Amino acid sequence: MERPEIINQLGNDSAPFLQLAGQEAIAWKTLGLDSIATAKREQKPILLVLGVSWSRTARYYDKYVFTDDVVDRLLARDFICARVDLDERPDWVSTFLPFTRVRLKLDPNFQMFVLSPDGKLLKTLGAFGLNEQPTPDYFNQNLISVVSIYQQSQEAGPVAGSLSNSPGALQQGDVNLVGNEPATPLSAESVASGFQQAIQVESNGGFPAFQTQSQYPQAWKLITLMLGPEAAEKSIDPMIYSPTVDFLRGGFYRGASDLKWNLPHFDKSAEAEAELTCVLTRLSVLNHSPYEAFLAKSAANDLLTNFPGTDGFVRAAQIGNEDGAFNRSPSASSSPVQLRALFPQFSQRQWVWQNLNLIVDSNPLMVPYISSINTFNSSKTNLVSSLSKILADQKAPQYTRVESLSVNATVAARLIEASRLLGDQDMANRATSLFESLKTFISGDDVLHTVDASDYSQPVLADYLAYADAALEDFKNLGRVSSIESGFHILNRGLFLFGGQPLGVFNTGTSDPAHGVLVNATGPQLVDDFGESTTAKVIRLAGEYGRLLQNSADPAERAAAKKLLGICTTTIQLFSSISTSIGPSASGFLIDSAIEQDGRYVVAEGSNPILMANQLMALAPAFPVVPAAGPVWPSLQTAKAGYYLIVDDKATGPLSLQAAFSQLGTKLDLGS
Repeated sequence: MERPEIINQLGNDSAPFLQLAGQEAIAWKTLGLDSIATAKREQKPILLVLGVSWSRTARYYDKYVFTDDVVDRLLARDFICARVDLDERPDWVSTFLPFTRVRLKLDPNFQMFVLSPDGKLLKTLGAFGLNEQPTPDYFNQNLISVVSIYQQSQEAGPVAGSLSNSPGALQQGDVNLVGNEPATPLSAESVASGFQQAIQVESNGGFPAFQTQSQYPQAWKLITLMLGPEAAEKSIDPMIYSPTVDFLRGGFYRGASDLKWNLPHFDKSAEAEAELTCVLTRLSVLNHSPYEAFLAKSAANDLLTNFPGTDGFVRAAQIGNEDGAFNRSPSASSSPVQLRALFPQFSQRQWVWQNLNLIVDSNPLMVPYISSINTFNSSKTNLVSSLSKILADQKAPQYTRVESLSVNATVAARLIEASRLLGDQDMANRATSLFESLKTFISGDDVLHTVDASDYSQPVLADYLAYADAALEDFKNLGRVSSIESGFHILNRGLFLFGGQPLGVFNTGTSDPAHGVLVNATGPQLVDDFGESTTAKVIRLAGEYGRLLQNSADPAERAAAKKLLGICTTTIQLFSSISTSIGPSASGFLIDSAIEQDGRYVVAEGSNPILMANQLMALAPAFPVVPAAGPVWPSLQTAKAGYYLIVDDKATGPLSLQAAFSQLGTKLDLGS
């Protein structure tokens, strides 16, 4: 008997992840004071699900687990069920177990927790790898155990759940780590050594976990700038010669369900794709690699052509649409029948089989990709023609409707940076146009998370940081003083609003009423969940803005810049021990801290300082290279033309291009 279609209160919600549950029999609620009050009144635990619509795990649960009659009955009887869309509310991503959730196998895109009505963490659910698909019966057994734990806690009183291995104790342990760990120096040498060992051990590249692969742009950035491009290629090559690359539209899928990258998920994250574009751009410049430049430019085009909605803003993600017994995608996969129709001549099909690897036995998802550089170097005409035919036969993918400032500013920042490295004026123009459109989100020194009236618009820390990032890149690219000035003010405003305790902690959001009832604060983010963590960005941006403006002619700017440098140092000290224990998932913090501790940067002065800066940046991509303009080193703006190396706030120069490069090199000096 077919179950009737039931529309719950999330059916008409604007948040895409909440809409996924809109036709389920479960009485889902949005998380707020009302749902918390209901839990307290009925004395039921809260099943809290945090996720995004572009999570394959989330879609699996909504399709197979949350539609199971037994699961539904148990949830209706014993739980209050609530959801949060992490695209709309990214401040919730690190609320629970911000540091230990990596080793607990918690997917940041889909987190499930059971809370007592007063907000205590009773149990984590959904601790599965990307390739694991728990049955409804397995999930039901987990729920039964939660009910038992909750009933015992009710009988035993407040001491229940205090065991050292309980989720509640782990949550408290995570909170206590901040400020109570000894402030140990962060050793760039030891970090680099650990990553070198991981590269030597892992033949499939990447940083596999639980028999799956995921994108780690910040880890690949770290390897490139600390260990060099050869080490980075060893780690990233298995991915860029696999079906995880979208050769039809450009860009990269977020992960794969196997170690060899052969079974991609079809979700894409705009932030991760932008960061990976920058990684490949650096590698293409350092290795003089046309293939890596091609991948970077294709990804940039995907972000600027396919991701934008009708208003021109970049949407947060492409939503995977795997379907059928083989989990193929109608937007990316081709069946043997389709190939026979597209390529009627046997010789054409043979070329496609051999060069695009469209063979069912070795490529079950039938996603076109190249596995050899020879295809790219010697068969470009056939490659482009064949891919165009296949693309014309595919359905268009779907995208989440959320268009946030943090996503758009991150895309603008990374693509402006990539365009400077590549010397790609078209990419620069399009990325700059995106940056200029961000003024819609800005009001003085404050920002909005989204400009859609139907969405949650309260800003989060990531919005302030991303705008400051994009404004700084615009200054480097065009020398616009208004950009570095606005970025500086918005950065300082964001750090003021979201500063926590102890000094050096910056919460991902402000405590709304639900946060206040459940956990009191939103907490810091150290894990690179959707992209570079907010703590890493604080270090990078506070350090760079602080160094660039500490010699401003304006006394107030000088004072604020020096305060930023102090924040940067304190934050590094505070999280150094925790970050090394997290490993690759905290790579953003590790590499940004290493760059800040190195401290070198270069100011270019001359008739065309922007061109000069870009020329040196392409040779030494590990270091900030900026034009002398506006508040940036006014004393050098009347000095002799050349490059000025800045170390400990002292300028050495003028230097020639080669002399400046010899002072920097292509990677961080781990002995400095």
